[in-house]
Amino acid sequence: MVVPIVPFSKQLKISATQTGRMSSKKPNLANAPRNAYALGNLVSLVVDHYSQFSEVINNINLEEKKWLEEELASWDQRSIAKDEKEQAQRVKQFGEERGIEGDQVDTWPNFEWEIRPDSENPANSGLWIYSDSYFSVDCISAAIQRFLQRFRPNYIFKMNWAETCSKPRIGAFGGGWMVVTAHDIKTGNTWHACDAAANKLEKKMEKKCQKKTKRTKKK
Repeated sequence: MVVPIVPFSKQLKISATQTGRMSSKKPNLANAPRNAYALGNLVSLVVDHYSQFSEVINNINLEEKKWLEEELASWDQRSIAKDEKEQAQRVKQFGEERGIEGDQVDTWPNFEWEIRPDSENPANSGLWIYSDSYFSVDCISAAIQRFLQRFRPNYIFKMNWAETCSKPRIGAFGGGWMVVTAHDIKTGNTWHACDAAANKLEKKMEKKCQKKTKRTKKK
C-alpha cells in the first residue's frame, strides 16, 4: 500500500490579522499528519521549528536610544497596575496603540534586541533586532513603524526571515519578508510566492494545450 505524503507546508500558517499584517506562528504538532512519516519513518515527529532573522538600524542617537529602551521594555519591566481592572485596561490600551493582541502584549516585544554602541561615535549606536527561535511579525512591524513615525518618516526598513526545522520535515522550510515605512507595512512569504508562481505556470501550460488542441482540430 502506498501512503500519500501530505506536505507539511499546509501545517505552517502565516495568517493575516485584522490589521492586515501577518503573524509567524509555530505549527501545532498535535495535529500533524501521521501518514507523512510512514515511509520508513523518514522524519521523526519530535522536531523543533525555528523562525530566525537578524537586522540592524544604524545611527541610533541618544534621543532615539532612550525612546527605544522605553518602547521595547518587556511588560514585566513596566510599572505594576493597582488591580486587575487597571491591568486589563492597560493591556487593552497598549495593544490598541500597536495593533497587537492581548497575548502579544504579555510577551512584548516578542523578539530579541540590543542597542550596540558605535566605537567611533559614542553618540550613535545601532539597534540590532534578531531571533534564533520565534518572533512575532506583528510586534516587530508595530515597534519599527512607531519608531519611524516618531524619528525617521522617510526611512524604509527591510527584513527577511527563515523558517527552519531541526529535521528534514517535508515542506517545513521557507521564509518571509517585511517592508515597513512610517505609513505602510508590506509582508509576504515563500509559500504564497511559490504557489502563485506555480499557478501562473499552470495557467500558461493550460493555454498552450488549448492552442495545440485547436490546431489539431483544424487539421
